[in-house]
Amino acid sequence: MARPIAVQKVNQQVDKPESDKVFLEKKNVKTILTNLMDSLLHHQPKDPINYIYCYFDNLYNQGDPLKVAYDRLKVINHNSIMFDDCLLEIYQIFLDTATSKPNDQK
Repeated sequence: MARPIAVQKVNQQVDKPESDKVFLEKKNVKTILTNLMDSLLHHQPKDPINYIYCYFDNLYNQGDPLKVAYDRLKVINHNSIMFDDCLLEIYQIFLDTATSKPNDQK
């Protein structure tokens, strides 16, 4: 005989390894979202959704500035001033890479 849905839900909650609050604290979600809101209010961008996307994308890809700039370029309207700034940023990354000294090459 199948268990009622209410009993199944209670059992699923009991079987959870950690509470929602513990999960959020462990993953530092409150700090991440607080920093996002602070940054959003400080910059007050015209397109907050794009800003939020870029914020999380940058957070995720902190180690690769070229990927961050390229991904941002893909979501910016090509008529925007931000598009030109992003192109300049990518160009500068390539220029810096081309003019830097190679590591351990003879």
